[in-house]
Amino acid sequence: MGRPSHRVEGLCCQVGPAALAARVRTPLQHNQTGQVAEPVGQQAQRRQPVNSLPAARLSVRVNSGHDVTDACFGQGDVWHERTPRYRARNGAAHPSAAPPDAVDSPNVSRETLGRTKPMSLPTGKLPLPLLRQALGQVPRRDPAVLVGAEPGEDAAVIDVGGPELLVAAADPITFAAADIGTYLLAVNGNDLAVMGAEPRWLLATVLAPAGTTAPEIQALLADVTAACAAAAVALVGGHTEITDSVTSPVVAGTLLGTASRDSLVRTSGAQPGDALLLVGEIAIEGTAVLAGDHAATLRRAGVSEADIETGASRLQAPGISVRPAAAALRAAADVHAMHDPTEGGLAAALHELAEAAEVGVVVDRDAVPILPECHRICRALGLDPYALLASGALLASLPAAQAPAAVTALREAGLSAEIIGEVTEVSVGRRWTVSGSDVPIPAVERDELARFLESA
Repeated sequence: MGRPSHRVEGLCCQVGPAALAARVRTPLQHNQTGQVAEPVGQQAQRRQPVNSLPAARLSVRVNSGHDVTDACFGQGDVWHERTPRYRARNGAAHPSAAPPDAVDSPNVSRETLGRTKPMSLPTGKLPLPLLRQALGQVPRRDPAVLVGAEPGEDAAVIDVGGPELLVAAADPITFAAADIGTYLLAVNGNDLAVMGAEPRWLLATVLAPAGTTAPEIQALLADVTAACAAAAVALVGGHTEITDSVTSPVVAGTLLGTASRDSLVRTSGAQPGDALLLVGEIAIEGTAVLAGDHAATLRRAGVSEADIETGASRLQAPGISVRPAAAALRAAADVHAMHDPTEGGLAAALHELAEAAEVGVVVDRDAVPILPECHRICRALGLDPYALLASGALLASLPAAQAPAAVTALREAGLSAEIIGEVTEVSVGRRWTVSGSDVPIPAVERDELARFLESA
């Protein structure tokens, strides 16, 4: 089993000492486990103080262009978005950290800001506030880049001239131990499909651990080759390496495809008044990995053989590709936005769509279709199905008047489809109804599969 990657939509980031270059502007706080939580001010309902451990601090590398310093934030401390200086939780000026104007200054020294050991990030995607902060420093210089490194967008779009646009996605496979080729083509293909693109060329980087045999690497490459043939995608290059840096095979794909100019769809296209549609059930990929790779653990937890067998088979039927669903939906309605839930499940996908489009969302969580065996497996393991790896489902935003007809068309095509909510003005926030109670959609700090793997 590979270590979970820091996988993000449309960009694969590696967290390092200089991962957050330039100014620190995003308000951060910590929860009791020391993980980065959502910034204060992002949602009004998250403004309550966070319980803190006095010794816990977050160290962020700050590069002002002249010198590199460490900006340290005590646990429970926040940037107040509408307050022009850095304050502690009680509202008093923080005694051990510089105000924002000092952080922006090239003359801030390590002594001024203090020195602490940086806190470890949780496995999985980068927390959305941290990702937004990091990508905010990426320069936008090339006019040919129509969609670049932006939170919530699934792929990059480049205008290379001519009638078609080049669409590129990159994703690694680290959760799965088997069927790596199928996963690789599906998760990268999904990123292209939700942009309205067709996949054409794949580059694959294969990192295998020390001790890997020639037959093992040949079988892995044969699996990737077979998956490419099944998807009508040409494997055009990549890299292979045996390395001590991994403990099991990691395969990272870069998938290139094309889209006509009038078929391009962006996650940021969601509009207030749209209906939110979920095509497929959750959480297909997470359920398949749990049942296929961890059957013994599931048996010990009391999961039935029938649920284990059914869950493991979900990789083949219905599978985790959303290409057919995306094509059917685009044929049935004027789709404003599509997004495929991956790490962090549906809950994370809703945050990502709202973030990209700068809108609010209101969801009826009880209307979300969950695989029966997914529900039972999650209950046995103490996992949240709404935050479980959910490739195989498709989240879409479309005009509300067209939603009922789109649902009918999708069902007639043999696909599961439900209207689960609506897009609102950003001031409404991101909320869902649970058994009649209106509550904020929780921020997902890491996927439930990653949490399971750490405790297994």
